[in-house]
Amino acid sequence: MTEYILRRLLVTPMMVLGVTILVFVMYNLAPGDPVTAMIDPLESTSSQVDREAMRERLGLNKPIHVRYLIWLRELLRETSATP
Repeated sequence: MTEYILRRLLVTPMMVLGVTILVFVMYNLAPGDPVTAMIDPLESTSSQVDREAMRERLGLNKPIHVRYLIWLRELLRETSATP
């Protein structure tokens, strides 16, 4: 019984990591751009420079592994803040 529990405790962090990576990849493969989704379609005054500035501010122009770590940090922050 102790061996079973130890095995489960060792496998659980890897499973959680795998699930978070899978969710992150699916989220990033969704069609569309988050920046263009945030812009009001009736307000066509936003330029490419404005969109690039918003991507920079949101961190969407960073490498995928950096974005994953930021996403994971924010996920953990939101989870720990929930009562």
